[in-house]
Amino acid sequence: MDFDSFWSMLIISLVLVILGGGMAFFGWRARRRVEASQSWFPASGVITTATLKKHYRKGGVDYEPYVEYTYTIMGTPYPGKRLCFGTLRLNQKKAWEKLGLYPLNGKVIVYYNPDKPVESVLEREAPGVVGMMVGGVLIALFGVGMIVWQYLPSLF
Repeated sequence: MDFDSFWSMLIISLVLVILGGGMAFFGWRARRRVEASQSWFPASGVITTATLKKHYRKGGVDYEPYVEYTYTIMGTPYPGKRLCFGTLRLNQKKAWEKLGLYPLNGKVIVYYNPDKPVESVLEREAPGVVGMMVGGVLIALFGVGMIVWQYLPSLF
């Protein structure tokens, strides 16, 4: 392997390790937030905005249910806009179904962090996080494998 292709392969391998590690980390962090939110306190809230956001990607369009809400704790109003932890991208039909759970001016239960009341969520879950963590670990392992494959011949 010549010098240029060696460094190109090493850089690609390191990018895969960093990318995969980042995916696994963000998935793990979202999972930890879900676990922590199980002990958050409930409060009454009202939906103030309910719409779909379009996200264009190669090969199609994904839709994200987007909500904003207000909730009150001991007389103090707070705004919120987190539906769930992580990213929720759906096809149009499923996105409308999800949004149908949160009609404009509808009453909802908001879960808020008692140590930081501005932190809140409507659904204490993180869809797709397990896949993100597994995919991240696999990508990182592939990158490590590429590095080992590169250096292995020189070790013997």
